[in-house]
Amino acid sequence: MQLNTHAELLRGLAPAFEYPRHDTAAQARAHARAFDGGAQQAVADTLNELADWLESAGIGEAEERYTQLFDMKPVCTLNLGHHIFGDTYARGALLAGLAGELNRHEIAHRFDLPDFLPTMLRLLAAMQDEEDRQLLVHSVMLPALKKVATALEESPGPWPQLLRHLPRVLKRLVPKGSAELPKLQRPLEVLSC
Repeated sequence: MQLNTHAELLRGLAPAFEYPRHDTAAQARAHARAFDGGAQQAVADTLNELADWLESAGIGEAEERYTQLFDMKPVCTLNLGHHIFGDTYARGALLAGLAGELNRHEIAHRFDLPDFLPTMLRLLAAMQDEEDRQLLVHSVMLPALKKVATALEESPGPWPQLLRHLPRVLKRLVPKGSAELPKLQRPLEVLSC
């Protein structure tokens, strides 16, 4: 796959992890076609399941389920930096570094913290430097997603299932290079280019 195809896939996945809106089901169904028939067929199936569930959910049901899954327990938050650093100075440095990168790539992030999963997917889609992409995926996103997936292991439904598929998608789109990636101890230095 080429970088522009990667970017489209990543940008298309972002809305599926945001608080549900009136068009979330349509976006999930449309984006499922990008994965349909390929090596990531399970992602297409899960996006279609999400769309089906959202279309059949009662008033407020989707919003309530999203809030229960991702907003009520810190172990399930989609603010990925929390899973790496907790609420520490190091996370603040990561947030500052990510905010700089988001601003540099002109990605809106006024209403969410810079480490919010959909925002990070959009950032990853915009990044051109392969080393930076590998650092973001393999040092931040994958370790954090592993923790979220573990916390949601027993949770049924399309959102937890989609979260379980996401690491495979990220590893396929951004394979780890042969060079050893640094441990994120000073995230502001690492992410400021």
